[in-house]
Amino acid sequence: MKRVEVVYQLALPRSLEGVHDVFHVSQLRRYVRDNSHVLNHSELELRPDLSYTEPPMAILDRSVKVL
Repeated sequence: MKRVEVVYQLALPRSLEGVHDVFHVSQLRRYVRDNSHVLNHSELELRPDLSYTEPPMAILDRSVKVL
């Protein structure tokens, strides 16, 4: 009888350290590369109160009201 793998252990980044790294095949799907998935890792400038300004990534909706 042929052995079939039904779980995979993924190499996750340190930022996902708290996420369990073993997944059943039914929870996974093939990744299709998309350049919109690339993250910008620019340096943040923190204010003294530890806040920062985050520019919008995209405008999702727009409406114009005529009065």
